[in-house]
Amino acid sequence: MRGWWRKLHLWLGLILGLWLSLIGLTGSLLVFYHELEERVHPTTFAVAPQPEGEVAFRPFHDVYRAIQDDMPAGAQFGSIFYPRTLASSWWGRYTVPDGSQAGLWYVFVDPYTAQVLDRWRVKEEEQWFRREFSGFLYDLHYKLLLPGDIGIPLVGIIALLALVSVGFGVYLWWPKKGKWSQALSFKRGASSPRFIFDLHNVSGIYLLPVLVAVLLSGVYFNLPEQFYWVVKQFSPNTAEHYGYRSLSILPAPDAKPIGPVRAFDIAQKNFPEGRPEFLSNAQTSDSAYRVCNKQVSSVSTFADNRCIHIDQYSGEIRWFSASGTQTGGDIFAHWQLPLHSGKAFGLPGRILVFLSGLALPILFITGVIRWLQKQKVKTKISKRQFS
Repeated sequence: MRGWWRKLHLWLGLILGLWLSLIGLTGSLLVFYHELEERVHPTTFAVAPQPEGEVAFRPFHDVYRAIQDDMPAGAQFGSIFYPRTLASSWWGRYTVPDGSQAGLWYVFVDPYTAQVLDRWRVKEEEQWFRREFSGFLYDLHYKLLLPGDIGIPLVGIIALLALVSVGFGVYLWWPKKGKWSQALSFKRGASSPRFIFDLHNVSGIYLLPVLVAVLLSGVYFNLPEQFYWVVKQFSPNTAEHYGYRSLSILPAPDAKPIGPVRAFDIAQKNFPEGRPEFLSNAQTSDSAYRVCNKQVSSVSTFADNRCIHIDQYSGEIRWFSASGTQTGGDIFAHWQLPLHSGKAFGLPGRILVFLSGLALPILFITGVIRWLQKQKVKTKISKRQFS
């Protein structure tokens, strides 16, 4: 059977390797997407920092009002990112459903003055890529720039097959008794083929836990229904509202939303620990506001972000991270985003995810070279036998 596993590992690698390399490289860059955008667009994503303690950020309701005043009639507020550092701007998003300005827009607000710095339409008419660099990388990473109904499940299937290939690779790598040091290192003074062989093995095995976590969470994001179906076989009471999903809310007759500002205040009043990171609007009549804080040490030993889901009509907190009501499946699903981004372990975690993305093209290139080397040897043997 070992020969069959080797062939399956080989052909999965050859077929999927180029796409996985592209997904891995874009994923590595997206680990630092905020920092990347501040470099690429220093006048919108970034501002001149003020001396800490001398000039405070303007309150959230001033920033939200500035965004509302900037939005054209009929536009719907989507979400907003809190300034990442003292030199970062507020980054808001809204959607214009129709007309000459139809599309997704970004708006940037100075945190010290609450003045709008700039606004973009993410895609201009006839433009096939998003204006912000990380958005272009995200579309490439998440759906290979294909239409969503094709690209999103395709990338999920690629991640699933990559997990299978990784499993075959571990089986083929597994050393015989007493040869662990040889399997976990480079052979000194080795020939070029041996060096390629060792590089392929070492780059994969040392990052194996990270690769498995990143690929599995990729399945979670791109094939969520299938992912939850499997999880529910082990944890039947698992809910399906974590990540980008929202709680289902039944509004009372004539109920009116409390608004993002009130939701933000409720979240900060009840969970003041850490610092704000993100607020997502209730996009439909039966969804919830989502407010996230980072640097929250009480959530868990490794993850430092907490998200609160708030009823858009009553202001009731419907769910929050580490609420003590989750099933094992809930916790498993909730961990997929921080594991995929590397935020689960802070900066070391982000670096590991960055390296795992680089490992994918290395595994592909060394695998192809190793295969070509073997083909060359087989050709020489065949010629000798024929002669």
